[in-house]
Amino acid sequence: MYIGFFADGDAGPRTREQYWLDDGVGLFEDIVCAQKGDRIVPIRVSIAYFYDVDGDEGQTMGYMGILFLGHDTDPLGETAPKKVGITSYQNFSGDQPYENGGDPDNDFQRYELMSKTTRDRNQEVPRDYRMLMATGPFRELEPDSTLVLQVAFAVGLGLEGLKVSAASAALTYQGNWFDIDGNPLTGTNGRETPVPGPVNGLVVDSCDAVLANQPISAARGEIVWVNADCRLERELWDDQYCSKGDAVFSDYQTGVGGKEHQVHWLVGSAPPPPVMRLIPGDHKVTLLWDNFSEVTPDVSTLEYDFEGYRIWRADGWERPLGTSVLTGPNRELWQLIEERDLVNGVSPDKSFKTPFSQGGWKYEPLLNLPNKDAYIAYFEQNVYNYPMDKVPCPPGLAPLECDTLEALARYGLGFQGGLQYYKFVDTSVHNGMHYFYSVTAYDHVLTNGVPTKVGYFGDPSSNFQYVSPLSGAQDAETFQEKEVYVVPNPATAQTMQPWQLEPNQDDPTGIKVEFRNLPRCRSTVRIYTVAGDLVETLFHDGSAGNGTLAWDLVSRNGQDATSGVYLFSVEPEDGKFSRAIGKFVVIR
Repeated sequence: MYIGFFADGDAGPRTREQYWLDDGVGLFEDIVCAQKGDRIVPIRVSIAYFYDVDGDEGQTMGYMGILFLGHDTDPLGETAPKKVGITSYQNFSGDQPYENGGDPDNDFQRYELMSKTTRDRNQEVPRDYRMLMATGPFRELEPDSTLVLQVAFAVGLGLEGLKVSAASAALTYQGNWFDIDGNPLTGTNGRETPVPGPVNGLVVDSCDAVLANQPISAARGEIVWVNADCRLERELWDDQYCSKGDAVFSDYQTGVGGKEHQVHWLVGSAPPPPVMRLIPGDHKVTLLWDNFSEVTPDVSTLEYDFEGYRIWRADGWERPLGTSVLTGPNRELWQLIEERDLVNGVSPDKSFKTPFSQGGWKYEPLLNLPNKDAYIAYFEQNVYNYPMDKVPCPPGLAPLECDTLEALARYGLGFQGGLQYYKFVDTSVHNGMHYFYSVTAYDHVLTNGVPTKVGYFGDPSSNFQYVSPLSGAQDAETFQEKEVYVVPNPATAQTMQPWQLEPNQDDPTGIKVEFRNLPRCRSTVRIYTVAGDLVETLFHDGSAGNGTLAWDLVSRNGQDATSGVYLFSVEPEDGKFSRAIGKFVVIR
């Protein structure tokens, strides 16, 4: 079986009469130098193309081609070709019958052309051309099975421009190799392809002078890893046209360092967003995030090109119909509130690594932990001696404290799993209002290994969380009953408007009042009319420091609260607190 493309390509302005009669076609197969991050790398390109021979007086200078990128292969060459590539290229022109070089008319003729192992010469005589590209043979396609062919359509200014586009597409398709299975013994020594047994006379690496003469056998159930693309690797490495810089041969090999799995279609992108946490406070929001963005290489170039962080906030969200805190705000609501980066000559050159206590973002966790330095030394010693094991948590420490100490120890040693944390406090917020925050990262462009300018930016919609600042809970020692109150008071359509949301199934009114400065304990809040009728009973847990409780102005009977004066009673479960009583007004 063979698979391929038949293309009738025409080049020229559509307003020009018979613009398809002065075209040319050709096949280009060679190594092209392509830009991959800060390096120039060679990559093989196989592309069949068409163009306008005379360029239509400058109107049609572009070339377009069909680029073969990948298909099923078999290192043994039994069920599929050993390598990717065009095995047949044919072109046609005019209205001649098939016997005289014309187009195929039926499946028998098409199969004959697709199964040929020949390539027609390039055609530069202006005519109307069609072309056929094919690859194979594939032994069979069983029921419910799939054969995959990857191609790209590329355009460029002239043949040289087409080569650049084709090389870029080929690099994007090629992607990179990763250790998906976590097994360092698979994908090593350039051997990336698993061959299941039984098999006899298998050459593990035909490009290795010793192994090429030592074929092996494998029984059923055994897996042998082979270097199926060694000839291409050697071809690229031996190329004298593209500069290799300080690269070594292993840089041109697949299946190195335990990386056995190829991920296709990878393009350069901004660093991934960090892991973020929001802590609401009294007229403030604290953001904490880790350095995941800094220690993750670009998936396309595998370069560590992190430059800086951006902090975003979205105000004025009204929960439009069909949205929620999970879908996030509209794009136009995002505002950049702070930006800092590495001090390396790329603007703004404002360091984020200064400790938070000195005006920077570097968070210093567990500052109040007794014997913190001794604990970190203990964790560093254990991590250094047993890097694959989790460090036992010493008595007296909470599990979260031990996790943090181990992350700090690994970071200090430069080991995998080490984390640095950052902190930012936003004080320009109001309690009870609705906010979204996002921390994104961006990278820089490397030129000869040196950062020269900003590259890709992360989008705030890729990493956001919702928060509403809260009043703090009162401690028993300083508890004052009169400090427990309701806002807004009076509660009117105008005073509740700033934090009003569109109603939804979970929040049928979209409005609220808030009880503030509640006790730091479990409490029951009861709301009454002035006549003494119970309107609603609410429960609040302020043990963790949250002193705010919201009420949506819906009674226990499911009715909207009417205009009037309401009384409330806060009854703490902790006997150290006294009961608080107050009142508020609702005006509909």
